[in-house]
Amino acid sequence: MKESTAVEDVIDDKDRVLTSLKYTRLLNDLVDDGYLTLEFQGGTNPIILDVEYDSTRDTRNAAPWGDASALHTLVSQVCDREGITRDLLSEVENPYDVNQVRQKVNEAVGRTVLLPYADPSEYRFTKETYSLVSEKVQAEKEEQ
Repeated sequence: MKESTAVEDVIDDKDRVLTSLKYTRLLNDLVDDGYLTLEFQGGTNPIILDVEYDSTRDTRNAAPWGDASALHTLVSQVCDREGITRDLLSEVENPYDVNQVRQKVNEAVGRTVLLPYADPSEYRFTKETYSLVSEKVQAEKEEQ
């Protein structure tokens, strides 16, 4: 993925995704090594948010991933709000592909208005890690 030049066609921020993957891998390695416990596996039930949603003006604030009708409603409300043509869906290769549609809308508007969101994974220290951190903090305090 790091060497690919086509990644930008699918995602809007290659560096952010690579950083996220690196840290996710790091956290999972810490689980494997016994320092962390995975409390909740995130990434499930992703949605697309309209970050400029206004309840007095708009009909939807989000669209569940895979719900093309809800996604197209978001697109329509953004187009109406921005005064741009709804024909931009005809400019994407697959109008049911959430990433393509989101990228095209954000590009047409000139800023991020549609943003993917999924619950993050949650981790906690193991009992052994709490002890290790406590020892390190105490040693740091004693050095000062």
